[in-house]
Amino acid sequence: MKTSAIAPHIVDTLLPVLQATTDHVIMPRFKRGPVPEKYNPIDVTSCLSLLHLTALGCMSQSEDIVRFWRLMRLDLILLILSQNQPTEDFTMVVKLLNTSIFRDSFGSIAPDDSEKGVGYLIDRLSYPLGAIPYQANKNERLEPHVVLKLRLEILQLMTSMMRSPFASLAIARHPAAIGRLVSRMSDELDVLYDWRAGHESRYFVYLPSFELH
Repeated sequence: MKTSAIAPHIVDTLLPVLQATTDHVIMPRFKRGPVPEKYNPIDVTSCLSLLHLTALGCMSQSEDIVRFWRLMRLDLILLILSQNQPTEDFTMVVKLLNTSIFRDSFGSIAPDDSEKGVGYLIDRLSYPLGAIPYQANKNERLEPHVVLKLRLEILQLMTSMMRSPFASLAIARHPAAIGRLVSRMSDELDVLYDWRAGHESRYFVYLPSFELH
């Protein structure tokens, strides 16, 4: 009820605990191994939801949200932006990243290799635009409606990134991001021209307009 009044005061102790807790699950998942039985009760999605709520509570003051993203680990974000993690966790991290868009940074704020880290983030984020991801640790593709929602979340994030000189330039410089966007636009136009009964089952997504600064 009073997130903005509480979150800034607990962020320094809450974030290390939440990230260390999720490590017990996301690490084995990423390596396609079993999660130790004693860690099965850990609900990663709930942990990420709490991180998101905390970030939202820190956004009223720039110094608070910057402190939040200084405490967030890049490796944790990248581990979750993987096909080896459940789609709901991937989507939750995409929503979380919406709070990390600043004029001169995007994602985790680290003193070194910030541009390289952003490049890794954009690569993981844009991948589902150019390909249909697999279900976590399975040989089956995601269902069309799941891909649709995921792509919309990613496109909404990228649209917000265009308001940041740093983030928009990072997208423009990435070797694959623009190509994936253009390919997605082309495929969606093909779907529109191929309009027919049953089109709802296609991997169709509405593409907002983009403006690179």
